[in-house]
Amino acid sequence: MLSHSESRRLQQDLEKVQQLEGKITEELSTLKEQVSTMESELHTYGDLETLRQTAEDKRKESDYASVAKIVSQQVEEYNKSLIESLQTNGLK
Repeated sequence: MLSHSESRRLQQDLEKVQQLEGKITEELSTLKEQVSTMESELHTYGDLETLRQTAEDKRKESDYASVAKIVSQQVEEYNKSLIESLQTNGLK
């Protein structure tokens, strides 16, 4: 028969093992998620030509948006100056 102190020590050891098992299970789950993410990224970045084309398309969209904004600002400034000119000349 086990003494009270041995029984308590074994109970504590069992609790430690259960805690460790929980941590290992949690870590395994995290690692599985990371592997899944890496596999997805590998698929995404594995096709370099498509990745390059996507980046180029986004760059062009950004360039077009920048040009459109600049043109819009210039048109607005031109319209303001035209209105001021018409007001100055009393044609409004």
